[in-house]
Amino acid sequence: MAEKDLENTGKSLTALADVYSNSTELSEVLSDTKVSSQIKQDVLKNILKKIKVSKLVDTFIRYL
Repeated sequence: MAEKDLENTGKSLTALADVYSNSTELSEVLSDTKVSSQIKQDVLKNILKKIKVSKLVDTFIRYL
């Protein structure tokens, strides 16, 4: 069971990295100091929902 969780976590993190690296707009929004943290959190929340990450990955990413 733990091995499966680890594999799924890796897949989720890879998917998120792919989305980030392939979207100039996303990287600009997340790195722009003029964009509020609430908007950044909302954008990130929507992305995490679309790629269907686990609660563990969701929480980890939001604290980064």
